[in-house]
Amino acid sequence: MYGVFRTREAQASFPDDTFHAYDWAFSAALLKRGCHLELPFTGMQRDKTPTRKYMALAEADARNPLDRWFPVWRMSAWLLRQGQLPRSGRVAWTLLRLNLSKHQEMVDVRYPYLYHPWETLRAIRRKLLG
Repeated sequence: MYGVFRTREAQASFPDDTFHAYDWAFSAALLKRGCHLELPFTGMQRDKTPTRKYMALAEADARNPLDRWFPVWRMSAWLLRQGQLPRSGRVAWTLLRLNLSKHQEMVDVRYPYLYHPWETLRAIRRKLLG
């Protein structure tokens, strides 16, 4: 997390629990508090974390099977429970799509044969039939 934050607002934005995507929760909560300035230029660019690495981090953060299958559900629940996001159909839809997207990535990395059943069947067929 890079930025200059007001201490009180930053402290009030920290989740009271640890979970995967803690930094996203902090960012969302912080955006709700106070004025934010945006610079007219990009001073720093973040690299995209490779999906396999991201999913390995999600695995390490998981406390139970639900955390493994839906890596950002705790973040979503915390944001809603703490009132950090508006309760609306649009927000619920966005969080659902985010959770399903991360679930899909997890399945693709951990169980590619489940995510790509047709490719798996083709590979088996090629192996058996030559």
